[in-house]
Amino acid sequence: MIKVLSPFTGSHKRAGISRSGYGRRGGVPHMIGGLVVLIGAAAVGPVVAAQAGTLVFVEAQKSGQGAVTGLSLPRAVAVSPDGENVYATAREATNSTDGTIVAFSRNAATGALTFINTLVHDDVTNPIAMRGGAWDVVVSPDGAFVYTASFSGSAVGIFGRSESTGELSFVGSALVSTAMSVAISPDGAYLYAAAANTDDRDDLHVFSRNSATGALTLVEAHRDGANGVDGLAGARSVTVSADGLDVYVGSRTDKGVAVFRRNTGTGELTFVEFESVGGMSSAQDVDVGVSPDGDSVYFAADVDDAVFAFDRNPATGGITLVQTYQDGVNGIDGLDDVGSLAITSDSRHLYVAGYGDQAVAHFKRSTSTGALTYAGLSQDGVDGIDGLNGAFAVAVSADDSNLYVAGYADHAVAVFSVTQGAPPAAAIIPAITPIILD
Repeated sequence: MIKVLSPFTGSHKRAGISRSGYGRRGGVPHMIGGLVVLIGAAAVGPVVAAQAGTLVFVEAQKSGQGAVTGLSLPRAVAVSPDGENVYATAREATNSTDGTIVAFSRNAATGALTFINTLVHDDVTNPIAMRGGAWDVVVSPDGAFVYTASFSGSAVGIFGRSESTGELSFVGSALVSTAMSVAISPDGAYLYAAAANTDDRDDLHVFSRNSATGALTLVEAHRDGANGVDGLAGARSVTVSADGLDVYVGSRTDKGVAVFRRNTGTGELTFVEFESVGGMSSAQDVDVGVSPDGDSVYFAADVDDAVFAFDRNPATGGITLVQTYQDGVNGIDGLDDVGSLAITSDSRHLYVAGYGDQAVAHFKRSTSTGALTYAGLSQDGVDGIDGLNGAFAVAVSADDSNLYVAGYADHAVAVFSVTQGAPPAAAIIPAITPIILD
């Protein structure tokens, strides 16, 4: 028995690459008894899986569309460790003093979001926690509390989180002048807050955290220029290494990364060094991240439209600048006005929000060297993508299956699925068309 197959003659488009006319090659007719078949050259099958880490647009949740409210001018986004919820902080466009936290439930299978509710500036008993819209948001490792950094309110906001519904309730706040960023140690015992001061006020605050109530108690504070500390002027971003041994602070005024060794028992910090990325201009927005494997530190600065890669010494926490990845150089795109980055838990992919490019750039990361390879971008208005106008902040779900982007000018949270695994070998399908003769 001869099984005769017809060729694919349609068009396939995925991730911005168009492939058309698969299998449309000329064939040669052959007679087999009363049956004539047109046997063509073998053709590559039409479906070729996207590379691992490729982003596929799912949806955009926009303020004023459907039930969503309070998502005007979002600045930060976070995914709960259990993957059940996504939280975004925003500043109301009609009133610069009003801030919100918008809660969504997350579909673990698709990453799609469903609006739960919006906590508004006026809903809390101490509105400084949300004044002007928080610049950062983080969920505690146990998932019980959410913390925000309010520059205008000079406070870290504390919110209780319902495990069953994901809804938030205001708990209290801790004073941090011009708070810009918050990070929690992996054990959940300490919180670190960076402040954008350029005068004689404290720039980095260390708090112990009550896991039962969420309350914060000040342990110590560090100031740029005091006790040998450098690199904290205009502190914009703070993060803790996955091993809990070090804290890294990204500065927009000093434009570089300050390194602190961390006492895992007390949470206290010891200044190690400051690594500048050079240049004369201060940045307006920066971000710093540590790869989960602990081998690399990455610093993004909008004034340079670049991501700076550092090797990290796990024994000391010290870092060494090894490479710069800049918009428009060596084919790299999507880094115009870069201001936020996120790294997958397997340390294999890095995503960067480019505010000016209205895009998210994707880099593959070598787990042996930490080197990055540009792998493309997802851009607002291209291939149906929406919600990336003014891409401001990015967050990856704990299972690495979704990326969430705060689209500042789109008043939106854009949702992407992250392609998993390596692409299979292309199928070889013979192009055979049957022709029956009477």
